[in-house]
Amino acid sequence: MNKSGIRAKTKIFLTPGFYLNMFLAIGLFLILLVFYKPIALDGLDPKGVDVTSSIGNLNQIKEFEKNTHERALWNPNIFIGLPLYFKHHSKTFNIDRFIAILELKFLDWRISWLFLGAIGMFLLLRALGFEWYIASIGSIAFIFWPHMQGLIEVGHNAKIRAICAMPLVLFTFINYVKRKDLISLLWFALIFSVMLRTQHYQIIFYLLIVILGLGLFYIFSWIMNHEVKNIQKTVPPFILAMTVGILMSAQPLFLANEYTPFSTRGGKAIDIHEKSSEKTKKSGGVSFDYATRWSFSPKEMMTLISPNFFGGTSAEKYTGKKYPHLKNKMIQGTYWGDMPFTQSSEYIGIIVVVLAGFGLWTNRKNGLFISIFIIALFSLFLSFGSHFPALYKLFFYYVPYFDKFRAPVMTLVLFVFLVNLMAMYGLNSLLEINGKRKMRPFLIVAGFFLALGILFLLIPGLLSFSSPKDAQFGNNPQVLEMYKNIRQEMMVTDTLRMVRYLIYFVLLVVLFNLHFLVNPKKLEGFFKKIRLSFFYNYLVSNQTRWPIILGIFLLVSGDLVAVSYRSFSKISFFDLKRTEKHYFKKTLIDKIVNEDPSLNRIIELGSDFTSNDLAYHHQIIGGYSAIKPQLIQDIFDNNLYRSNDPMMPVNLPVISMLNGKYIITPGLVEHSDLKELALDSEKQKVLYENMRTLPRAYFVRQIKQFPDEREVLRFLNDPAFKPDSIAVCSNPKLAEKAYSVEGMVEITDYTPNRIQLQTSTGSEAFLVLSEAYYPIGWTCLIDGKPAEIFQVNHTLRGIELPAGDHSIIFNFSPRSYKRASLLTAIFTYGAWLLLIGAYIAKFRKKVTG
Repeated sequence: MNKSGIRAKTKIFLTPGFYLNMFLAIGLFLILLVFYKPIALDGLDPKGVDVTSSIGNLNQIKEFEKNTHERALWNPNIFIGLPLYFKHHSKTFNIDRFIAILELKFLDWRISWLFLGAIGMFLLLRALGFEWYIASIGSIAFIFWPHMQGLIEVGHNAKIRAICAMPLVLFTFINYVKRKDLISLLWFALIFSVMLRTQHYQIIFYLLIVILGLGLFYIFSWIMNHEVKNIQKTVPPFILAMTVGILMSAQPLFLANEYTPFSTRGGKAIDIHEKSSEKTKKSGGVSFDYATRWSFSPKEMMTLISPNFFGGTSAEKYTGKKYPHLKNKMIQGTYWGDMPFTQSSEYIGIIVVVLAGFGLWTNRKNGLFISIFIIALFSLFLSFGSHFPALYKLFFYYVPYFDKFRAPVMTLVLFVFLVNLMAMYGLNSLLEINGKRKMRPFLIVAGFFLALGILFLLIPGLLSFSSPKDAQFGNNPQVLEMYKNIRQEMMVTDTLRMVRYLIYFVLLVVLFNLHFLVNPKKLEGFFKKIRLSFFYNYLVSNQTRWPIILGIFLLVSGDLVAVSYRSFSKISFFDLKRTEKHYFKKTLIDKIVNEDPSLNRIIELGSDFTSNDLAYHHQIIGGYSAIKPQLIQDIFDNNLYRSNDPMMPVNLPVISMLNGKYIITPGLVEHSDLKELALDSEKQKVLYENMRTLPRAYFVRQIKQFPDEREVLRFLNDPAFKPDSIAVCSNPKLAEKAYSVEGMVEITDYTPNRIQLQTSTGSEAFLVLSEAYYPIGWTCLIDGKPAEIFQVNHTLRGIELPAGDHSIIFNFSPRSYKRASLLTAIFTYGAWLLLIGAYIAKFRKKVTG
């Protein structure tokens, strides 16, 4: 039995195919290590906006967790508080958890995820029936999509993870459809759960479109081939596997779904100047105009084959000749497309696009390929957003959750992924050319793109090289002319590059297929005459495909790696810990605010209102998050800058009720309620103390009722609103009546998850707590007895207090968090155990069989 087992093991693992796959995997890993050396080997991080923003946002949270070993479920440091529990990754073991453990030990997570993406693409292409060398080229094309470098630069980490997980999810789906066994089904559930746990629901949604499209293709094929039993065997277990994958991702999936209706992605925004708004749906979600600001213009499709055709990203290094004094300097504003700005390249690669076009011709009768092509075309049209409103509005208004997404250009992620698959079909067809007639479509496709490139090179006047954003140069026509010239140089340089790569590609293909284009005997005679018979016999007569495979590999990788490196080389890298100490070093303003022992907030007006930098040391009213609480956003949109005082740039009563004790302005403000404390001459900022600020917890004299929250927000702009004496609400359970303000309130304990107060009043009182109102998870106990938390002043909390001395505890412990964690653990470990059991059963069957 032992010997049998050893022989079986040897047969399974020690095969030429196993060694080849290991060699390729190691090769891909080494390529990633070399390319991403600053991240992988030097331990540096990209100095992206989102990177420093995240550090500022989470610094105090990390300190709390480090000191208490308690997980913070609430973040009180920005927006007067927002939930954090829905963003926590499960600690249940899965592939993403394994990557996180690796990062703690020695390997940067970006390298691990990119490697996972490369392996996933390789396995997917192998599952589609391609040879290992085609799968290797496809993997390189996928992981070196230049768009990835932009994501790394700005710190769009969830998007990186989601993109890298896409091919692996699709591989497990196709593998299950082919095998229809328990092992492949469980692998799909596990990998699908990893995709869900990336928390980039927009990319997840796009991948589900692919699965749905390909699933319909398989179902239609089975019906046409009278194999209806396959539907019964495949679909119900697959739906069950998706359900299990969802349950394995209950944390954070269910929690994100719980928070969404209270966020700017799902909450119903209020505009106090509109009775009803057509910009938002009744179900909530961002407005159509806001959602489609980053729409991919059809005219910008040339950037897919010529990266700097529209000026590249919003900042590019100048490499032209017309302005020598700007050589190798970063030029802001080079992009002249229709989006507000762009930080990443959408370049696919001219060779990849030509191969995809050729694949479309040669695989036009392949149902699976046509399905991929239709989904790719659909994703391209969807990326047009506001430029193709008929399609986008159909999804925006009628497809559940779609109105939570923004930036239609993101759909290009799906388009590029599918075009890469189409290109590998084209490459496979190219390597199987066996006649002149099959060469013609390739030459037609290549000729079309060649003619397109030459057209713009010969007649650059077809392009304006300007955009509406250039209005800023209206008073300086010389600067505008310089920008136009720079943009034209960039277009010409990259279009020439495209033409050059295309010519190399065509020559390579023609060279190795000369015997189909020229009479073989005459060709052989020609090579004999010039004494290159070996060249003819080994290369030209197509006795081997390895030279052309190697040539295409070098062209594809050379093209994409070069453009990726162009983007990657723009990234500023830094030692995270060292730079953090320097970047967030305490300033004079920080020191003054920190000397105040009271619990207070600070607000910075001007361009830095949405920065999280101040949150590193303080609690702030502003800040940045992609999913802000809707209630505080309503305050920002309707009340913050609507002052009734001509000498005051902001609504001071609103800032006061939000416990905004300190105000930083970009210039001097003279007002009796503001006391100047410090001037930061280096940053041109002034720190003021708000002399009318209210403490974190205070009593009010009366409750004022309004029919709805729109009226509440309107009243916050009314001169009659005195936050130290009035609390406003729209909850009919809270009656309008007068209260005593005589008494004492003291916050005795304050942590992200818990606030404890001591109060003493001679009669019934109403306490306003200047913390964000969130109806889920927060509980209030007055002397150990549950009390209702009311929404007051639109965004704050309020409670009624009986007369006397009381101990009050606000505690944040959502039941949903515990339930989701438990569900995730049960189903994840259950799936792993079932998978291990299935492998053991399979192994025993092989040994005994």
